[in-house]
Amino acid sequence: MADYSANPDEPITSKGEAKYEMIMGGRYLKCNYESTYAGQPFQGMAIQGYDNKLKKYISIWIDSFGTGIMTAKGDYDVATNTLTENAQMSSPMGPMKMKMVTEYKDKDNFVTKMYNIGEDGAETLSMKITYSR
Repeated sequence: MADYSANPDEPITSKGEAKYEMIMGGRYLKCNYESTYAGQPFQGMAIQGYDNKLKKYISIWIDSFGTGIMTAKGDYDVATNTLTENAQMSSPMGPMKMKMVTEYKDKDNFVTKMYNIGEDGAETLSMKITYSR
């Protein structure tokens, strides 16, 4: 379930489906995501992997609502089962910076929160997706 909140007091909630599969000999994890947003069909795709040289997790995201490609890089904290990535993408309003925090609850459940980062460095929660198998 995804909560999109331009206004945190009035989140937009929708249900969707994410299908994950390992690709390229197990080097990358691919996700195809389908949902709706404001009554419109929404599709997204992510590819994520671990860069052995950089010692970072790297991901890209594309979707049916724009032409910008989000790129992200981050670290996994074993103690908290959390992947934190700093991301950026282009938008009609100019470059955007974001932070994604994914907390793995157990083998069947995880939660991803996305924060927009303002020019002043302030983080604003813009989306929360709760995944369950």
